[in-house]
Parts: sequence; structure tokens; C-alpha cells
Amino acid sequence: MRRVSLLVALAAIVLLGLLVVGGSRPSLGAQDATPGAMTGHPLVGSWVVIDPGVPDDTPSVSVFTSDGIMMDAAAEGPGAGSWEATGSRTAAVTLVVPIVEEEFAGTAIIRGTIEVDQTGDTFTSPYSYTVVAADGTVVDAGQGMVDATRIAVEPIEAEGTPHAAVPTWTVMVPEVGTPVTVGEAAAEATPT
Repeated sequence: MRRVSLLVALAAIVLLGLLVVGGSRPSLGAQDATPGAMTGHPLVGSWVVIDPGVPDDTPSVSVFTSDGIMMDAAAEGPGAGSWEATGSRTAAVTLVVPIVEEEFAGTAIIRGTIEVDQTGDTFTSPYSYTVVAADGTVVDAGQGMVDATRIAVEPIEAEGTPHAAVPTWTVMVPEVGTPVTVGEAAAEATPT
């Protein structure tokens, strides 16, 4: 179950880079928007998203289109969703990330708000996540915060240098264990 929580947190990080807080302007949702209606919103573009609370987590990349579509690519897998402007620099977002693992199948739903800073180059996003098993059972839920940096165009002469938006991180090495069959696990759990 810890792996599911990590996957949800990672998905949330990727997805929450898309969220913006509050605003006085009426909401414009993806389904209500005319093509290009949100073209001028500072959220439109590509972002590197990190969870500052998990410094060894792999960054994700989120894309927000001018027609309210959000896409996220993370080490755990891709997700997609919708976003809508709630103000001139704020938005709300919902992301769905399918999860298929050896021991679990379901989805992670990430909901958040985003506020793009005045420069238009970074944003912060509080979010909530809900992990739902394939049978509809909610198996985990929680909240977090992500930060994001816009992926700016760099000149071809930048060859050989890291991109400024991509942070460094410590690679997490999965725990290695001895595989056990279901019968062996049950025998070990049964008191004698």
C-alpha cells in the first residue's frame, strides 16, 4: 500500500503543477471554452513539477493547453485531465492517473488549485488526491503541495548544459526483497 501512496503522491505532484487558487473572474471550463479562449492565461504551456516535501522524488512534466486540457508525464505513468481559469493568474485542475501494478489496479484522482506568480514563470499548487481501486473502493486519500517552473525555450547553443527548469534529485532505488508465493505468505502469517 505504501507504493500506491507514493504513486499517488508522484501523480499529484505532476498534476498539481497545474492548479491555481481563487479569483474574481467567472470560471471558464474546458467544456465551455471556445478554442483559444484561455490562450492568454499564464498557465498555458509546459512545466516541470516537483514536490518540495519529497526532495528525492523524480520531477514530472505537465502541459496545459489553451482549450482546458492538462496532460502529465511522470515516472509512474501518464495522466490527463482538465483545467479551468478561475482568475487572471489562477486556475483549478482535475487530473486522472491510471495505476496498473502487480498488486493493484485503479486510478489516482488529483484535484487542485494553481496560482501562477506575477512573472508567469513559476506556480505553487495545493492539491488533494484520492486513490480508487478498480472495484470503486477508496484506498488512500490525502493532501500536498507542489511547485512548478515553466519550461522556457533555450537556444541551440545551450547544448551540453542542463535546462534551468529541471532540478537535481536523488534517484530512489526500489527495495529488493525475496519474492514469496501467496501460500508462503499465508503460512508465515499464521501463528503456530
